[in-house]
Amino acid sequence: MPEDRLPIFPVNAPDARLPVLSIAIREVSDAQRHVGILYAAHGGPHVVIELHDHHKLTQGEPHPAFYFAASIIDERLLFALAEWVGVVWNRNSDGKVPYSIRYCGKYFGPDGSLLQTGLGEGLTCATFVLAVFADYGLPLVDTNKWPGRLSDKKWKETILQVIAKSAPAPHVEAQRPFVSGAARFRPEEVAAAFVLYRDRAIKQREAEGVGKRINKAIARDTERTIAS
Repeated sequence: MPEDRLPIFPVNAPDARLPVLSIAIREVSDAQRHVGILYAAHGGPHVVIELHDHHKLTQGEPHPAFYFAASIIDERLLFALAEWVGVVWNRNSDGKVPYSIRYCGKYFGPDGSLLQTGLGEGLTCATFVLAVFADYGLPLVDTNKWPGRLSDKKWKETILQVIAKSAPAPHVEAQRPFVSGAARFRPEEVAAAFVLYRDRAIKQREAEGVGKRINKAIARDTERTIAS
């Protein structure tokens, strides 16, 4: 994918033409990005559904720092996905989706309800997006081609410290064994998988490079905004 064709755009750009569904991504810090699903269901306004923390799933107006990732996924499928995302929100609008650094299995039933999760199980902001897509029948990433990385160990240790402020201690402690081995799906790589998707799940090595370019694009635009 050529550098000048990276389809990442600010959601609040005056000429932005928001698709019915896309991945929203923003920079939280130099080392951290955050993702959600930007969509419009039933002809309504665009909103972002996103998992922030343990039992903190929200939906609302997009944060002004969000960018949206465009995709060549067929528009009819995007409309169907938008309807599905709306169903997931309606079934889980109490926000009580658990947070976990380990991603595996199925999370949402046919009616959009969160399936029973065990102690230490749940989702991150990035794997929430993956689960919503996968449980509709469109897996964005190939989890079998997504090995754990030593470089992600520090992040997993840090995030457990963060969610310890909102999650019960047993839920946090049950995740300790996952720090060394569980694969991490980085927010920028989930956005990259959405951009790259061509009727097959994306491998880690494919998403990693485009994800780094997304980070650079967001950081570059953020620097320009601060300087202006």
